[in-house]
Formats: sequence, C-alpha cells, structure tokens
Amino acid sequence: LRPAAEASGSAVIRLALSDDVQTTRNQFDVTVLPVNDMPFVSPATGALGAVEDSDRVRVQGIQISDPDLGLAPIEVELEAASGAQWLEWPLPVGVQKLPSTNSSLVRLRGTLAPINQALSQIAFRPAADFFGTQILRIRANDLGSSGPGGPQIGIRDVEIDIAGINDPPGFQSLSGVVLTADEDATPAATSFPGFLK
Repeated sequence: LRPAAEASGSAVIRLALSDDVQTTRNQFDVTVLPVNDMPFVSPATGALGAVEDSDRVRVQGIQISDPDLGLAPIEVELEAASGAQWLEWPLPVGVQKLPSTNSSLVRLRGTLAPINQALSQIAFRPAADFFGTQILRIRANDLGSSGPGGPQIGIRDVEIDIAGINDPPGFQSLSGVVLTADEDATPAATSFPGFLK
C-alpha cells in the first residue's frame, strides 16, 4: 500500500473474498500521518551585470517552494562569499528583515508569497577586483511548520560567474620615496622595488 504523494489522513480499506459462491467482506482503517516536508530552493536562472567591479549584480530566478507550508512563516538566509555585499532593497509587505552579523548575510522572515517576491529583487556587489565564481548560499527554514520531524532546512549554493575586466596599470604610493644624486654625477640605473602595481 503506497499513499498518494503528499497525501495524509484516514482511509477505509474494504476487502472482499469470494469463492464464486459466497463472498466474505471486511474492512479496516488506515491512518497516514503527515510529515514536515523540506523547503526546496530553486536554482538561479541568470544574473545581470555580473562583471568585475560592478556596483550591482542582480540575481534572477531564485524561489522557494514548500508543499505543506501553507500560510506559516519561513525564514530565508542569503549568504555571499568572497567579500561580496548584499544591497539594500525595498521589501514587500509581510517580509521582516532579521538582525544580521554583517553585510554579506541577509536574513528574512515572512510567508511564502511575499518572501518569493522579495527574492525576485535580490542584488549584491562583488568585492573590489573580484572575478571568477561567486558563491551565494541560500537557506530556507520552515520552522517546523507542519507534521513531525521538526524544522526542515533546504539549502542551495548558487554559482555566479563574474567576468574579469582589463584593469589599467598603475603606480604604488610614492610616499616617503626620496631620490638623491650628486651634481654632474654619471647617469646610473636606479631600482624601485614594488613601484608598479
């Protein structure tokens, strides 16, 4: 006996046993207990402005689903690696921004629909001069919304490819550098270790 997916509750199983002359009937009750399903974090579908030294990289497509959450609240954490910082953005009604330890971590709480609306607007700023694979970790905690099993946490690591750019050459600081030479001295080569960057 296999219940239908995501089905819970009581059902009556009726049996009939026949020898082609007489039939015996019986029945019994079955109760399928609900369990707390884990939230699912969808992968990102794209990123706008994913270039080195960009002021804003907008992440597209991240959404949360949970078949048994209903109107219960869910908490979502957005964590950016490699020194990236999340940008402030207006949150929809019903979403609360929770205290966070740093600008690389954003914590949100609310019901599913407004949380997904908030996720559709997320953007971050990469660390200066960073290019390569930017990792964003998304955690969705249903806070034990329904059924046994306690809180369930869905996690997804999102990889954003930050394209590099050709930075112009430059000089290191010349503060404190003093060059002295004798009058009418023969020209000579002078070395400046670490002069260029």
